[in-house]
Amino acid sequence: MVALSRFDGVEKPRQADLVRNASRTLIEQAEGVVSEGAELSMDEAFAALRTYARDHNRTLTT
Repeated sequence: MVALSRFDGVEKPRQADLVRNASRTLIEQAEGVVSEGAELSMDEAFAALRTYARDHNRTLTT
């Protein structure tokens, strides 16, 4: 039981890191799509995504 508890304590932060990395990857892909479609720099595309999210009460996470 102690071993499972320790494993769970290590596994949860690892899973959180995986989710954060997946979210970051998806956001970067969305930046690329917006950048290409609207002919914006990557920084401008991110700003556009952030503005859209704020205006629609959304977060830039999955």
